[in-house]
Amino acid sequence: MNLPTTPTLDLELDRGWLTVWFNEPEIRNPLTTERSADLAALCAALKDRRDIRGVTFRGRGGTFCAGGDLKSFKSVFQGGASRDDVIAMSLSAGDLFDAVNALPQVTVMAVEGAAMAGGFGLVCCGDMVIADAEARFAFSETKIGLTPAQISPFVLQRLGARVGRRMMLTAATLTGREAEAVGLADEVTVGAEAMEAALKPKVLQMLDRIAEDYTRLQEMQHNRIGAALSESKTFTTEQEREYQRLRAEIVLLVNELHFHNNRIEALVDQLYGINRRLMTLEGQIVKLADSCKVNRTEFLKQYKDSELDPSWIDRVGGLKGKGWALFVDKYRARIEEIRDEIGQIGRHVGVDIPEFRRIVQTVQKGEKEARIAKKEMVEANLRL
Repeated sequence: MNLPTTPTLDLELDRGWLTVWFNEPEIRNPLTTERSADLAALCAALKDRRDIRGVTFRGRGGTFCAGGDLKSFKSVFQGGASRDDVIAMSLSAGDLFDAVNALPQVTVMAVEGAAMAGGFGLVCCGDMVIADAEARFAFSETKIGLTPAQISPFVLQRLGARVGRRMMLTAATLTGREAEAVGLADEVTVGAEAMEAALKPKVLQMLDRIAEDYTRLQEMQHNRIGAALSESKTFTTEQEREYQRLRAEIVLLVNELHFHNNRIEALVDQLYGINRRLMTLEGQIVKLADSCKVNRTEFLKQYKDSELDPSWIDRVGGLKGKGWALFVDKYRARIEEIRDEIGQIGRHVGVDIPEFRRIVQTVQKGEKEARIAKKEMVEANLRL
């Protein structure tokens, strides 16, 4: 899908990285009705553009975005607009922030000058925030009696409840340095030249290295899984060492990137979804074995670490223990179907099943530790 040509946004595409400029500095780059519609159309076009790896949002003239267009608000509220019109305008604003927040590309908010009201909310939708030391952030709408309702979910996910509530209720102003201190900005620069140096080159180089390594890793994963699923293919010790080296390098590179909480949650949900399907399939094959009176402990012993072994069915069919021969004779076709789907999961995730389980367990352990830490923090605050 081609990117739209719009009068309110200047688009610059360079080596898979898109820079989106808000282009009305004379009025501080507000989120006018037209600009909001153009941004929504751009986000829709970007959803399927896998060739575009990252998007930077910036404002011309040294000003990021002054937020909603107060003249438009005034015309709506004082111009006899119906309640339905006001609701529609509010929902449209919410849809815009949702769309920016959900972009599949890495998003960078490059903030110079003012990021006020909805502009502040837009900043909170980014994966990374780079701010000039003299930038200013505030929910200025609070001062005129408007609530930052549509942007509040994104503010809270970026700043947390304590800082987010204080900022929204008091309309306090943060500088770039203060924004870094409260976790809003990931990096602070001084001056336009430093801002340029902090933007695309560093991130692009990182993504180029990740893409190069991953292309090689993906080919090795395919061969590695193929060797696990076929008796005729092999994966040498030397190949395994190179595979592990590439994996470790990609992990280090990815750890240097900052990912939006929503992006992380989406990846975790995807991981858990695959794991639920795997557990369902494994539960089905266990039930088949139970129905043939195969000892559960013995079954798990034979099954574990052999999920992708192409000779597993014939091997367990020849075991002398109770029920094994009946299990294979009676349910061979169904067992093959289940194990074939498990093999497809292995191909999809690019690792063998025991390794996938270890990944899931690591994520689950991390989430558990985070929940415990959060609970302890809340209890400590209550005691103060």
